[in-house]
Amino acid sequence: MKLLDKLDRWAHQKHESHKSEEAVLNHKLAAELHRLSVFKSTKEIENSNAFQAMKDEILKIIYGYEFGRYAETKKEKPRDFRRAVLWYLEHGKNFEGILETMRNRALVSQADLYFLPAVDIGLERTDNLNVVRSLALELSYNYYFATSFVHLNDIDKDGQISPNNRVAIEGNAILSKYPLRNLRSFALPNFRDPASENPKRIGCEKVVLADVAFPEGDVTAVCVNLPDFSSQRQRFLHMRQISRKLREMVRNKPVLIGGDLKTSTYNCRNDWMFFFSVANKVFRGYDYIVNEHHCRPDQHFDRRLFHYLERKDWHFKDLNEESRGSFHAKPIDLIRDLGDGFAAKLIKKLLKDHEEKISLKNDWFMGSPQIVASSSPQAERPKVISHLFYEGRPVSSHDPILLDFELKSPR
Repeated sequence: MKLLDKLDRWAHQKHESHKSEEAVLNHKLAAELHRLSVFKSTKEIENSNAFQAMKDEILKIIYGYEFGRYAETKKEKPRDFRRAVLWYLEHGKNFEGILETMRNRALVSQADLYFLPAVDIGLERTDNLNVVRSLALELSYNYYFATSFVHLNDIDKDGQISPNNRVAIEGNAILSKYPLRNLRSFALPNFRDPASENPKRIGCEKVVLADVAFPEGDVTAVCVNLPDFSSQRQRFLHMRQISRKLREMVRNKPVLIGGDLKTSTYNCRNDWMFFFSVANKVFRGYDYIVNEHHCRPDQHFDRRLFHYLERKDWHFKDLNEESRGSFHAKPIDLIRDLGDGFAAKLIKKLLKDHEEKISLKNDWFMGSPQIVASSSPQAERPKVISHLFYEGRPVSSHDPILLDFELKSPR
């Protein structure tokens, strides 16, 4: 968006002086933000008198961050491997189930490092919790959160739109048992206007970086969440930008990327693109596509993205369980709010015989050459950790993925 591009440099200069936590408590500002939800686009919002009157406060939130140091400090000898877990928590909706899993479930509870894309602070759908800080406090982890979007209206657990009663934000986070330093983030461009959708939002996705001070050496952890409604080309463009920025920002340190890349194999840019994407798969044989391609996006439908990353020395095949999906959804759920338009009717007709949930490989670890999957006898192979339930329902629509890794000198 024009506003975000213009002020990106300003925002990074001010990054150290703003904390999103302070904004959450500002109920008066929340009421003012809700007034902006009547506008249909970010451009209209930028040009409004209401926005101009509180622009500085809004920008403090959009480019805000929050961190906390709750891990116990203790001396430790270098170990053979470290454990990373990437988990899209569905914003934190089932917080009790998430907390129980991260506290007591084998493998998930033993992580040194968590990547948590798209978590909430102050949204009704997550009981107005500060999800990341609550987890860090309960589990004794250090954390870093950076804001991606400010919500102008709210959405409850049933998907209904309602006014905000506090400033509500969404962003990406990193949790660590070890000190986090050199905290920073950078913005990704919007291909769709977040203020034209429901819930209405302003902002853009942020890539979150922090250096994790392991006893055996620092690792730069990078948390990524690509936009929901994207085409294969747009996913490629975003990952190309991320790769280029990381080459500029991180030098001489191992880098581990964890994120939801939305590599569903579908073009979800809009209703019509989704229709043609579905029609292509139905023509090829939908059951064949489900079995052969949904969990192998790197082989065909999203191969441009993965081939580019391989050429730039980001490796992933050895850091992820092969051909195993972590995101489970009905095909029709891949693009929300289809409405009653002609394209939506055609999509529903094409998918009428495919109402069962499918598995997709959206969540990935990627690393620089210094990051390798551990060969220690005590280490787990990279895996998807499935069948996580709490009180009879899935903890999240995504399963966590696990990586036990070691640091090696590059060749």
